[in-house]
Amino acid sequence: DVATGSHLENALTPVKAANTFNLLTEEKTQESGIKSVPEISLKRTANSNPVLRENYQRYPKTENRLRRGFIGIKADTDENRQNIINFLKEKGLEFVLSEAQEDRPVKVVVRDLPTDIEITEITQNLEEKGCKMGRVSQMKNFKEKKPLPLYLIDVKKHGNYTNIYNEKQICYYKVKVVPYRQRKKAAICFNGSGFYRSAKNCYVHPIYIKCKGHHATRE
Repeated sequence: DVATGSHLENALTPVKAANTFNLLTEEKTQESGIKSVPEISLKRTANSNPVLRENYQRYPKTENRLRRGFIGIKADTDENRQNIINFLKEKGLEFVLSEAQEDRPVKVVVRDLPTDIEITEITQNLEEKGCKMGRVSQMKNFKEKKPLPLYLIDVKKHGNYTNIYNEKQICYYKVKVVPYRQRKKAAICFNGSGFYRSAKNCYVHPIYIKCKGHHATRE
């Protein structure tokens, strides 16, 4: 069992059922087959209303909802969503992005590769086989700080992406590909130190978990 056998550095990954942050910020589309536009969660401040007013004047079909200290901003199109993101960046505001379910990668674990193999070799080999790759990282024993022959891979939902489970050989080694079994523990963002979100989607000012200093936890 990947998740229970070792304490892994990569294990701070949220379980979908427990991810209350995403449950609050995601809206399901009313029509089957139509991709929903993910929300932007703007951190609420005393000056939020003028920002909402200016944004509404630009994009009048935008919906705003209060979300536990954040304001869920839902645009009507992906293009307007990106424009709103750029607008918030220009204002220097803090916000967190949600991801549509169909945009989230499939997480798998590749077993039995050498611990010293290059990540680029794994990525290149799988891309040659038709996989659209996201992040690839080696898993480690957190307690002993030793690398494991296990690699956590994000496979983008493109084409026959489920074929990744049928791979029996990667980089000339016989391997086993299994679903990533996520721990039932809230993920912590290594940027803003918030729960149930990832650093790549977080535009909140960095806060270190231990000292509360203004730098990312990874640093």
